[in-house]
Amino acid sequence: MLTLAVMVALPADVQGMPTAAVLFLGLAATFGVLSLVPVQSAAGTGRMKWPLIPAAILAVLGSMFALQSAALLIAADVVVLAVMILAGIGLLVYAYRARHGGQQKTHG
Repeated sequence: MLTLAVMVALPADVQGMPTAAVLFLGLAATFGVLSLVPVQSAAGTGRMKWPLIPAAILAVLGSMFALQSAALLIAADVVVLAVMILAGIGLLVYAYRARHGGQQKTHG
């Protein structure tokens, strides 16, 4: 709700990339705070780790929108896309090797 309130409070002449940056960074902060909430489990009290994954992804996207709104990332668009594609290919290779390499578990 705070993220939406900030978006509504933005001036009318600030539209497009700055608004998207506020949205994505606010959602990243929401997931970051969610990871701090203690939860009860059979092993005791702990914290959830899964919200950090969407928080990191949303923070990267929000940072990209913020930099694009300032016209600082225009030349690096190709590099960001290439890194994302290479990371996806790396994950596919890792999963293929884990499945066909004789390992029973992908992690650990």
